[in-house]
Amino acid sequence: MVAQSLRNSQLIYNINSGLIKEIVMLRPEDFPNAIAFAFEAVGGIGAAAKVCGRSYQALNKWRLAGSLPRTDYTGETNYAECLAIAAEQKGNPFDASWLLEVAAPQKQRPI
Repeated sequence: MVAQSLRNSQLIYNINSGLIKEIVMLRPEDFPNAIAFAFEAVGGIGAAAKVCGRSYQALNKWRLAGSLPRTDYTGETNYAECLAIAAEQKGNPFDASWLLEVAAPQKQRPI
């Protein structure tokens, strides 16, 4: 059990206080979709909305759909890159190309 939790965590020792603090590493497989993971990696959906310059409601639609908007694939926007940069600054890095690949909107097929 301890080995399991240490695999997904880092232990940080504070020299001044002598306390050990466990930092849990975020893993994409622990989230319903890659968008939810990316939002949490930057500090939550509110933080992600600020990073992307969009409303909380707009990003909640992305999260529920599990995909980035079409404009990130046509080059009109670069939300994946903005999220990846902010996540790295928070200590939760991921590649923007990974997010673009796994969060691509699904094409509807004719019946």
